[in-house]
Amino acid sequence: MKINSLGKSILLAAVALTMVASVSMIPATASAKGKKSAKASGGKLPGPAGCGLGYLLLGGHDMQVIAATTNATSYSQLFGITTGTSGCDAGAHDAAMLDYIQSNKEVVQTELARGQGESLEALANITGCKDHAVFATGLKDHYQEIFPSKDPSAASITDSIKRVIEENPQLASTCEVLS
Repeated sequence: MKINSLGKSILLAAVALTMVASVSMIPATASAKGKKSAKASGGKLPGPAGCGLGYLLLGGHDMQVIAATTNATSYSQLFGITTGTSGCDAGAHDAAMLDYIQSNKEVVQTELARGQGESLEALANITGCKDHAVFATGLKDHYQEIFPSKDPSAASITDSIKRVIEENPQLASTCEVLS
């Protein structure tokens, strides 16, 4: 008996839902405060699939493929990282920002000097800044603080951006998620 692609998709979805339903009776091992509360409650830290609904339902390192699928299909990981819930550590913003700047340092530097660009919009999203124009203008105004030398480290750029946001009331109000 041959199964067409639609049949395979339905079968895979049914298997995944059955597996999620079978473990959904397991109590969540972490509260909405992230790694610290996971440790305090005896729960596991997020595994390779990361935080999100999959982590809350399935725990730390078991069934990572299903956890990752659940996180991706429910968009719970994006929501958790943005809000600091679903087992996502508030420090995830810092780590994501550092990773992004390490991978895109030259583009970020160029666009920050101009005060516009896609990489600045992405960086605004990562830092949880709602008003991208205020974010870009605010950082452009502090370009020399963020890039004090020709080749600063990604860590120093990240720290400088965080400091500029925290010290600027207009930026701090639009970037409310930054830890």
